[in-house]
Order: sequence, then C-alpha cells, then structure tokens
Amino acid sequence: HNFDGPNLSHTNPLYHKHNVVSINEKAGIEPVVVDPLLYDMIEAGLALYSETNGYFNPAMGKVIDIWKDLILSDYINQEIPTQLFLDTVALIEAYEGNLNPSSIILNEAEQSVYISDPDLKLDLGAYAKGYATEIVKDYLIEQQVEHYIVNTGNSTIALGTHPDDGEIDRPLKIQILDPLNLYQNGTAGFVYVRNKSVSTSGNNIQFVTYQGKRYHHIISPFDLVPKDYYHSITLIGEDAGILDALSTALYNMPLADAKALLDHFDVEGLFYMQDGTIETYNMTSKFEQGDLIVTETDFSTLYFILGAVIILGGGTVILLSLLEKKKPKVEDVHVEKEEG
Repeated sequence: HNFDGPNLSHTNPLYHKHNVVSINEKAGIEPVVVDPLLYDMIEAGLALYSETNGYFNPAMGKVIDIWKDLILSDYINQEIPTQLFLDTVALIEAYEGNLNPSSIILNEAEQSVYISDPDLKLDLGAYAKGYATEIVKDYLIEQQVEHYIVNTGNSTIALGTHPDDGEIDRPLKIQILDPLNLYQNGTAGFVYVRNKSVSTSGNNIQFVTYQGKRYHHIISPFDLVPKDYYHSITLIGEDAGILDALSTALYNMPLADAKALLDHFDVEGLFYMQDGTIETYNMTSKFEQGDLIVTETDFSTLYFILGAVIILGGGTVILLSLLEKKKPKVEDVHVEKEEG
C-alpha cells in the first residue's frame, strides 16, 4: 500500500497546517500557501536538483513509494519471494509518471507551491531531516552556544565543540557504523570533528534481499532502481541540509563522479565500498579506521601459509645438506698441469 499522510484530525498538531501532504493532495488542482520555512526548504531543494545534475530529485515520490512498499513490507531485511520482486520490477518498468521538478511551481510573492502535474509527487525525505538540523544548529549559534550535538536520528548530526576542547586537543568523536559487520564492535571507524555536520546514507537499515542482492531505499532518478556502488557514504561539511541531499545524490553515482561532486561542494567523504574497503576523499578531519574482525578462517589460512613456509624451508635445508655431502673437499681436488 502507499503511505498514508498524517492524521489531520483536530487532535493532531498538524491540523489545518499546509504541508507536503497538502501540496501533493492539491497537485493539478491549485497552489497551496505554506509556511515560509517550508517554502524556503522546497526552494533550496529544487536548487540542489540543478547543482547535482539531477541526482538529487525531490520529484521522485511515486517511484520511492513503489520501492518502499516492497522494502518496508513483512520481508524487511529479509529475502523476498520471487513473485513479489517481479511484481515490483514490473511496476517500475511500466512507470511513466512525471519526474521533472519543473512541474513544481513556486510563487515567492504568495509563498505558495503548486504541482502542475497530478502524476508528480513531492518527496523531501532525503533532505528535510538535514535541513531541519541546520536550522537548529543556526539557532544555537545565534544564541552563542558553542558546545552542542544536534542528532536527528543517527543519519544526520550537527556538532559544535567538546567542552574540554581548548585545554586539551579534544574534538568530538563520531562513530561510523559498519553495514557488513566486517570490523570489530560494528564500527568501521571514527571521525573527529569540530564545528561541522556529518551525514550518512546507507543500505543497512531499509532493505530487502533478492537472490542475495540488497535492494534498498535510495533510488536512482535515472533508471529508477537502487544502485550498488557502496554500502554507505559518510559526508562531513558545513551545511547539514546540503550533506543530507548530497549523500543521497552521491549514492547513485560511481566513485569518480562522486569525487567530482565533492570537489564542487567542498565536502569531505568516506565511501564504504561493496568489498568492505573504505575510500576517503578530501578529508581534512581525522579519520581512524576500525580493526577488521579476524575469523577462524583467517587463522586457518595463516596456519596453512606458515606450514607451507616451514615445509619449503625444511626442503631447502635438506637439499643444501645433500649438496654439501656431494661437494668434494679441497684437498681431494687434483689439477694436472699441461707440460709444455
């Protein structure tokens, strides 16, 4: 089923408030006047669509709903039946809806938002959390608060400074989770930051598997399927909203293109690759990579290698010993001179 909007009854704090649900309900019907905060967020999101060459697309709502119906089903984080997967793929392949944000029309004077095409659905899920985090951070800075952590659900966090920083060198230490459990204590590493924001996108929470492959909630706006370049991406920079949108955009592009976009936004990046290795780029913050888990298989391999070295070494000693026995003594060697 598609996701229902919030309950707009009189007991709900959203009662009579115009929000994203209202905008989508009025698609193709009429503009919706919204709160200036929401208007500004939508305007900034549309600008990011252009800056990321379409990799961040707030007009993906209906496609995202199709995938989330699958991912957030009874099979979340599990292997899904073949027919359920094929039904989802068929819906995606048949999808002909509008994904062009140019159909989202803003009127600054009226502070209104109008979706001209009823087939388009606005979705700010990849951006709203970071944008809200940035607003809270800005407020704290205005109030001259220096030591703070704004955590909006683990994926996006804004940080000031540690209370002890200054007397000693003590930046804030942020854990990077390991989506594959290859590293000890479920920790891929730590980043140490001051007055920065950190945002992570990954495939380890909202996903299903089909034939062993993960299908997650970060959908490519170009071929409408989840990509598998990375398991997670962590970004470090100034603006939590931009980082939130950017981590989604980067997830759908290969590493070389992702690095180019990081250069454009002057953002630091950590890429947890499909093979479990970690690539860093533009890093000025300290990154401390976690320790890999050593399994019994690893020890068996090590013992095999050591055993092979010992056997080869023993063979070398035996061979040298045999050669030594066959070698004639110096005093037994006679050289006959030719008579002239």
